[in-house]
Formats: sequence, structure tokens, C-alpha cells
Amino acid sequence: AIGWSQGDAAVRKIELNVYDQAGFWKGVEIRPFFVEPREDQIFFETGSHTIARTETGKLNETYAWIRKGVEAAKNQAGVALGMRLYVGGYTDTVGAAEANRNLSMKRAKSIARYFRDQGLKIDIFYQGFGEDALAVSTPDNTASEKNRRTVYVLSSQVPPVSRIFPRAKWSRLP
Repeated sequence: AIGWSQGDAAVRKIELNVYDQAGFWKGVEIRPFFVEPREDQIFFETGSHTIARTETGKLNETYAWIRKGVEAAKNQAGVALGMRLYVGGYTDTVGAAEANRNLSMKRAKSIARYFRDQGLKIDIFYQGFGEDALAVSTPDNTASEKNRRTVYVLSSQVPPVSRIFPRAKWSRLP
């Protein structure tokens, strides 16, 4: 394990060179880039994963945010990073937990496809968390618009796992 004390400066690049006793070496360069998660209140009809026309304005704003983040990463690193978009879908507590997980997966995939159809060329991953990571704690069978949400993370790093992304089992959009 290798570590260091992080100061106030942002890490733009990490170079690691490892030498053996004969002087042979292997090197790796890491350029981390992460954009703070973005959350949208994309509303779907009950039980549906079809994106309503009334929601495309929000998705277009998010698409502009994604493109800006990709360009910022390229400008910051000076190279094309392996940027990835992660789309997490969520539901409220109305219905069975497993059905909500499946519905949220279909919704996240619908949104991922929307971005691909708009011309987004980076890798896109999606996952549905159903009611496993509520924004607002509610009892079962409570309709809550705040819990029916989509969260996006733009990163050059490994798949995110956190309180809002409780599982690392992401699916890649072809």
C-alpha cells in the first residue's frame, strides 16, 4: 500500500515507477478526474420507464453539463481521459422492493440511451437502486417525487460506491 498526506492542492497526476533489483522498472500514470454528482428530478409515469417529452429539457441541461465536464477533464489533464458516465436510477417506496429495483434499472437505462442517442461518445454505465437509497426517508407505499430521481456521476475513476450508490454492479450501455 502506498499513501501520502493530501494537502490543499488538487491532485492532477500521480506517477508511480517501481524498480526491481536489476534496475528494470514498470511505470504507471494516473490522472484522476471526478465531477460532483448531479441530481435531476426526471418524472416518469407510474410503472413506466418511457421518458416523457416534458422531461427532455432537464435531460438536455444534464447533457450540456456532461459535455462541459468531459471538456474540462480534457483541458485539465491535457490528454483524453477514459471518462465514464454513471447513471443511477431510484424510485419511491410504492410497490414491491424488487419491482422498484427493476423499474429503476429500466429508467436509468432509458436515460443512458437518451444521452447516447444525443451523441455522447464516452462509456455510459447505469444501475437501478430502486428504494434502496432514498433521498427522503418514507414509510412503505409512500409516493414521493424527491425519491423518484436520477443521479449522474462523471469520472475517470473506478465505478462509484457510496451512500447514494450502495452497489458497484454497473451495467455498460453498448
